[in-house]
Amino acid sequence: MSNNRPHRIVVSCWQFSPIDDQPFWNVSHIMVQAAPSQTQRVQSVDASQDFGHLIRGAASTVARPTNIDEIQQLVAVARQGNLKITPRGKGYSQSGQSISLDGIVLDTTYLQQVDIRSVTHQVTCGAGITWRDLVKATVPQGLVPCTMPLNLNLTVGGTLSAGGIGSNSHRYGSSTASVLAIEAVTGDAQRRSCSPQDLPDLFDALLGGQGRCGIIASVTLQLHPFRPRVTLYQLQYDQLAPWLADQQTMKTDPAVSHIEGFCLTAPSGQWQYKLNVAIEHDEQPDGGKFALETLQYDQLLEVSQFATVDFLARYDGRFQAMQATGDWQLAHPWFECFLPASQATDLIPQILDRLPACFGQGHRVLPICTQNKPKFFMTPDLPEPTLLFAALPTGICDADIPAARQAIRELNHLIMAAGGRRYLSGWLETTGNDFWQQHFGPVYRDWLAAKQTYDAQTVFGSTLFQGDPVPMLW
Repeated sequence: MSNNRPHRIVVSCWQFSPIDDQPFWNVSHIMVQAAPSQTQRVQSVDASQDFGHLIRGAASTVARPTNIDEIQQLVAVARQGNLKITPRGKGYSQSGQSISLDGIVLDTTYLQQVDIRSVTHQVTCGAGITWRDLVKATVPQGLVPCTMPLNLNLTVGGTLSAGGIGSNSHRYGSSTASVLAIEAVTGDAQRRSCSPQDLPDLFDALLGGQGRCGIIASVTLQLHPFRPRVTLYQLQYDQLAPWLADQQTMKTDPAVSHIEGFCLTAPSGQWQYKLNVAIEHDEQPDGGKFALETLQYDQLLEVSQFATVDFLARYDGRFQAMQATGDWQLAHPWFECFLPASQATDLIPQILDRLPACFGQGHRVLPICTQNKPKFFMTPDLPEPTLLFAALPTGICDADIPAARQAIRELNHLIMAAGGRRYLSGWLETTGNDFWQQHFGPVYRDWLAAKQTYDAQTVFGSTLFQGDPVPMLW
């Protein structure tokens, strides 16, 4: 492909930009713009796979709309041409949620607008903005989003389509819990505004909805004030039960800002457990003190301090190391699930026993507030307290993939039989009708109905839903 070929071209309604050459081109009947200079070259992206590196699709087109009107026009064209659209942010899905079979990939990363209302602690932002860039915009106002993922390079819209879990989810719940309103385009090419009060069924279907019922163009999020410093306590436990009990104790302490549990291998080969407890505070020298005497830990490993903004980005080093070592390009069949806290003492040892050695250690356990969650973000039934268990290996080599997948199949049966649920961010392994019926349980019919209501023509799809359930219940 010649370097002097333009990156944005004007084409007719039925011509779409090919991706057999790099970089991808825009569907420019939606975006009639001047060609950028050669120094503004569009970065190429492999839209045929995602972070999981276990599924490969075959998208024929990548479209990059910059506003909701362009999305609306694109959906109208897709409907008329019987084409499929797959929304995609940064492609951090694992089970094909952002991979197209043979249709249009709608790259949301050009949806970048930000409007902060500091008086009400709210922000309206484009679905394609990353959490990192959103934080950069809100921090000068003394505000940050309520719950953010550990990887700040995820887009806001992509995160909300799965749920969004962070180390302060014991207080604020998932990222979806802080959404106040959504602007979206549904499968009938209609622009719709929804909230818990207006079109609540669509609001629920979009949050944790994997892009099945509409394209999220922008969202309004609740923000919260933050303090400038964080003191982090790292506590070691030799036994599982007190480690779990202390998580439940601390999640109700208003002084505790962040809670993260880790399953680690001791030199003896036995499992040990670590708890990271973070306290936000002001600049005073004695800030961040925490009453440790009520906890049952065996050893205080370390106490350290951070600027709060640096603490929020503390996983950057891990992700940079994965890229530097080549682990980023390996398979990532991550196993993430929600467990009923009352059964965690029994379930967690079984999960650890079934995980192959290639999953390593450092598996995470976080308490999750589920009081304010959308209808289809499935967790153990209330009022049962919920824990997230997450096994996040840096990379799985080809030879270990069969064992990893077999383990996840077994773990799916284990946790769902105990009343747990998969977190739909990870590698799901089985996604047939039986899985979805069991996952959604009593709201399965409503899940099917939402698709029929807002995307009856099935404009939206991905490799996750190759056999997308159809409403056969009426």
